[in-house]
Amino acid sequence: MFTGLIQGIGKVIGITAVDKGVHLKIEAPLLESPLTLGASIALNGCCTTVTAFHVQDDHQTFEVTLSSETLACTQFQHVTLGSRLNLELPLLPTSPLGGHYVTGHVDGCLEVKGIRPDGECSIWMIALPESNEEKALFVPKGSVALNGISLTVNTVNATSFSCCIIPHTLSHTTLGDLAVGDFVHYEGDLLGKYVQRQLSFLKG
Repeated sequence: MFTGLIQGIGKVIGITAVDKGVHLKIEAPLLESPLTLGASIALNGCCTTVTAFHVQDDHQTFEVTLSSETLACTQFQHVTLGSRLNLELPLLPTSPLGGHYVTGHVDGCLEVKGIRPDGECSIWMIALPESNEEKALFVPKGSVALNGISLTVNTVNATSFSCCIIPHTLSHTTLGDLAVGDFVHYEGDLLGKYVQRQLSFLKG
């Protein structure tokens, strides 16, 4: 379980194709807690498992394997050497819930439709998913995880929703690497998913 508060940015330094998947090697700063073999770590909001790691001075390298299912649901099928990734370690029982509940189970990818300045901030317009069931999870002042970042939904219309990105978020995540036409991982609000599922049984 994560909260969508990014703890660092990693860089892909190795890509190896494996049977129906991809093996990534990532260079990263030291994070809030040490990595351990088999630990979970979110890469751009996608929960992965650390299969190897090495710590040296003020940085570390670690490795993960992405399955065919992960590649099909994410932008990792387009990853290249040098790609930067948002990193977050899972919650501890004592961790503050500064963002919202994020599982690291990416629902899919959405297109960045527009970026415009708003004072020192910027307003990002993101395409909504195609299905009405998924669209229903986006509500004004609700939560969404984009590339693993916990964000507040500002507005919602028939085809897109908006989020306001503050300078800190832009400079401490990989959002600054993106432009209109690029795609981001998204995970809909977990609590909304459970409410939606329960209501579907009541209606049926």
